[in-house]
Amino acid sequence: MSSFEVPREGIFISYRRGDDPHAAARLRDGAVSRFGKDRVFFDVGLAPGLDYIDAIEEALDSCAVLFAVIGPRWADIADKQGKRRLDEPTDLVVREIATALHNGVRVVPVLLDGTEMPTSSDLPAKLRPLVRRNAATVRHDTFESDLGKLLTSLEPHLRNRELPATQPGGAKPSRTAEMIIRQTTELVPGSAAFRSTIPDDPPARRELLLRLTEWAEQLAQEQLVAPATFYGKTRTTLLLRIDGKSGLVTVYNDAKTAYLQFSRSVFERFAPDSIPVVESLIRSRVGQGTTTRDVSPELLDALTQAYREAAT
Repeated sequence: MSSFEVPREGIFISYRRGDDPHAAARLRDGAVSRFGKDRVFFDVGLAPGLDYIDAIEEALDSCAVLFAVIGPRWADIADKQGKRRLDEPTDLVVREIATALHNGVRVVPVLLDGTEMPTSSDLPAKLRPLVRRNAATVRHDTFESDLGKLLTSLEPHLRNRELPATQPGGAKPSRTAEMIIRQTTELVPGSAAFRSTIPDDPPARRELLLRLTEWAEQLAQEQLVAPATFYGKTRTTLLLRIDGKSGLVTVYNDAKTAYLQFSRSVFERFAPDSIPVVESLIRSRVGQGTTTRDVSPELLDALTQAYREAAT
């Protein structure tokens, strides 16, 4: 049994709302125009009811590039007690950039209107690798040109650059494009909506998804999880959440494959004793975003025990 890497094809835009959110929004618009809305993560597009931390971690798992948007106030913004946000371990911007650096995502500092790159002494330890990343400068007066050059330079690092639009001559969009056009980003309680997507899948994937859905429904009967179906742009997920919050694992069904994804942080918080057992079965470390397509009955039994541990 082995884990595998989810293809990284997206752009994550990290910014501070108190710095220059309008410039960040313009970056988002330019990236969407070039690569498509489904390929760009920008927090204002999150569906109501989603756990923001889970959404960040999922987005970073599929992103090839993170834009760290740095304006004149980025490093100095403080909380009500006067402590810099950068020095807060739970700060979302710190979490976004640190996770991207740790996961091998290409992190591009985007300096706005002459903002200087922070020095190593300006940054918390886990963000200091940022100073070694080649930065891009985007100015108000030359914004479109600067952004165009930046996006063009990143094209080789982004897969499947075709946009989900009808081709000249009225050619039919791909299955992925049809999913993007058809689906809206929404959260539906329960597993019924996820189950309804399975009949259209190939037989091998259908068998795995049915097993995982039936297992999830058994967990729900034991009141161990509150399942919910999330319709994304190119994939559907079955969230197996604890008390309506984060889940130990998530079931994914996208245009090409189906798999189970683990959340290390949730295991550590709610089911730490189950980690060694699960790792022995997947023959891999339970990392943040570790995935597997090989789901044995023994693994499902171990995950059931993990959810029972989380419930105690």
